[in-house]
Amino acid sequence: GEPTATWRASTTAGSPAAFHAWLRKRIGPDRPTDWHLEPRQDGYASRLRLDGLLLAPEPVSRALGDWLVNSLKSSCGLEKTPPGRPLEGKFTFPAKEGIELTVRVSIIPALHGEAVAARFLHPGSGRENSLECLGYLPEQANRIRESYREAEGLWLVCGPTGSGKSTTLHALLGLSVMENEKVLTIEDPVERTLAGAQQLELGHPPGLTFDLALRAFMRQSPDCLLVGEIRDAETAEAAFQAARSGHRVLSSIHARSTSGIRRRFLDLGQSPESGEQVCRLILHQRLVRRLCPDCSSRHPVPELEGNLLSGCGVPVPEALPLSSGCSGCHAGFRGRLAVASPENWQSPRPTREGLLLAAIHHCLEGRIPVNSLWPFLPDPLQQQFQLCHL
Repeated sequence: GEPTATWRASTTAGSPAAFHAWLRKRIGPDRPTDWHLEPRQDGYASRLRLDGLLLAPEPVSRALGDWLVNSLKSSCGLEKTPPGRPLEGKFTFPAKEGIELTVRVSIIPALHGEAVAARFLHPGSGRENSLECLGYLPEQANRIRESYREAEGLWLVCGPTGSGKSTTLHALLGLSVMENEKVLTIEDPVERTLAGAQQLELGHPPGLTFDLALRAFMRQSPDCLLVGEIRDAETAEAAFQAARSGHRVLSSIHARSTSGIRRRFLDLGQSPESGEQVCRLILHQRLVRRLCPDCSSRHPVPELEGNLLSGCGVPVPEALPLSSGCSGCHAGFRGRLAVASPENWQSPRPTREGLLLAAIHHCLEGRIPVNSLWPFLPDPLQQQFQLCHL
């Protein structure tokens, strides 16, 4: 539906109250991560991303879509920017009583209008962001906390876009805060505020870069530094230098395996020997949709899923949970969890194998369905079971 007369009075920019009411209604109780407003020839399409999946598009009229775009610009303080250029910004609004929700906005000029991608940065308690609650197995979390006591070196969280790297980095930062360490961060952008940490945002003030911030950090006598992402040669060199000089440096990098990290560092001017010297621990992770615990019940394991488990060398249980769907979930799923594999620089085990072992554990515990193992299977098994599906 469209907003009331408050919206009809002006389609150039809506009142904050009307726009916030529209946004609250769309978000609802489901905690979606993203909202996309996509211009089309006959109007707009509005789509939410929930638990990693884009939901079916909802048609939006041209007038309402223009109003939403202009309201977003106004909320982000971008209403006076020239048209036809990519824009980025963020704002907060009251999502529900007592809860402020931060929204990170990207707007790009497209063929039929301006396309919007908005990321909802939902607040969470410290417990919700503990390693175990994120999906790390107890033995993995204990290993990480034990290793974290070593107060120097580079800690990397690795995975593709949207694999929860920032959330895991903040869970690690929480360990430093609990130890009353001096914590400094440089992020792009600051997605979550963390009490006890001094947080800087890339580009604020203008000209602030990762490497400039890192060099300034060194004069602040920090115990723990967070660099949101290693993305260029200058940042890589500064992060490596800080790790060599006795600091704990936390960061992320886009790579799918430890060998991929080596190649990426070579591209950024860092030798494998340097990586081995400074990297304390590498946390590979992916996000997988979690079965809804409220509507799940145990069912016999179908033959195909049983063969998949057998192919992984896992004894097939008599039954595993399946979720049928309820009012508190989306098609049997609610939320996501991390499938993780902590590794050392010289770990002999392939990254995919470590991820598969963690995924099998979650599957047998009834947190994820058997078919969630598919992305982590070795290539021969993937090909075998792809033929079975055909």
